[in-house]
Amino acid sequence: MSVETHADILDRQFEDLGWVEKLIGELPEDDPLRQAASLRPVVNLYATRFGNVVSAQRNLGFNENDGFQGKLRIAVHAFEERLSQVKQPRLTILMLMMRRHEKDFILRGEERYGDQLPPGRWSSKPNLLRQAYLRRRRNPSDLPPKKWTG
Repeated sequence: MSVETHADILDRQFEDLGWVEKLIGELPEDDPLRQAASLRPVVNLYATRFGNVVSAQRNLGFNENDGFQGKLRIAVHAFEERLSQVKQPRLTILMLMMRRHEKDFILRGEERYGDQLPPGRWSSKPNLLRQAYLRRRRNPSDLPPKKWTG
């Protein structure tokens, strides 16, 4: 069901609830059916929370090309392209590990996957990107022309 379809259904529920509230208003004060008046706050709360979920999902992206997922995908593809020019297997392995944890986080929504690659984990390792860059600056002959500027 799409978000728009869900919104249409919720609108109809609010219309029906208005009709129920009108009927309840004509009942005697002690009638147990008057408890139906407590439905509106519950439906309002549901609508608000559902809207929050939709907003969060829209930010994350409804698919791999939208939202943060889409931006991350574009950035990673650019990084992979740059990485293929550097030809550093250790960097490729690190990038693939990060992609694996990223996908686990997105699919499972568990923060532990995002925490598995904290910035401090790599701080004890040499700056591999910088080393690769400096190595290529010393010997740029094996780089594609005009692809690497330094």
